[in-house]
Amino acid sequence: MRKLNFHNLFLIVYLFTFCFIVSHSLLAFRCLSDQSSALLQLKQEFVIQKPYFDDPSEAKNMDTWKASSDCCVWDGVTCNISTGHVISLDLSNSGL
Repeated sequence: MRKLNFHNLFLIVYLFTFCFIVSHSLLAFRCLSDQSSALLQLKQEFVIQKPYFDDPSEAKNMDTWKASSDCCVWDGVTCNISTGHVISLDLSNSGL
């Protein structure tokens, strides 16, 4: 049977720590349901037109705003990663 050397032990501890941090971040990084609902109501107030852009990578797509997904990953929405609160909206270049 092979013995664990220092490098293997270090790698195991590193991977365990990394997985713990990533899983904790992913669990905390969720949009709050009341904020998601408020954003979806806000979206209903706008007439969204498909805009023309010189650089399409600058366009923000409100089509990503769906009740079935986490609002923290919607285009133009930024959340606090530890609380899930929406902290900013960038609706520029969204065709409003």
